[in-house]
Amino acid sequence: MDMKAFYQGLDSLLAHGQMGNAYGGCGEDPTDPAANTLDNFYDYFAETYEQSMPPWMEAFVQVYHWQFETFHEGSSGYYENFYGTAGNETILRVAAFLRENGYEQLAEAYGAPALICLCGEYPEEFAHLLPDGWMNVNEETDWNFYVDILQKHREELLQ
Repeated sequence: MDMKAFYQGLDSLLAHGQMGNAYGGCGEDPTDPAANTLDNFYDYFAETYEQSMPPWMEAFVQVYHWQFETFHEGSSGYYENFYGTAGNETILRVAAFLRENGYEQLAEAYGAPALICLCGEYPEEFAHLLPDGWMNVNEETDWNFYVDILQKHREELLQ
């Protein structure tokens, strides 16, 4: 696949009023090529820019990891860096990017738990502060972030 096809998938989802997430895919039909839209962007970014990502792309990749891990096993694994996807420094950097670029609600839910996670272990007494419940009721917030950031960088990625 190519970037043009990735954006065709995104456009199709938007035209049909559908959304998606990092764990369950996109749209209502898992056989539709658009069902893999977020995965396609994520895979491309992670493979092509692994050594050096622009801040906006790092934010996309980290929010994707965060959402996937939260839906899959709970967010504590993300904050404890169980899979090696993000340490506290990365999380705080991405949270700052989100805040500075108008994604305040997402930045708060994403970044706040990192301030409590110590030495790669999330304290049980603060488990109630993890965003697992937030993620379940604010899936559209994440989706809107993905769409917005991809649309802002559409021309750049299609060159």
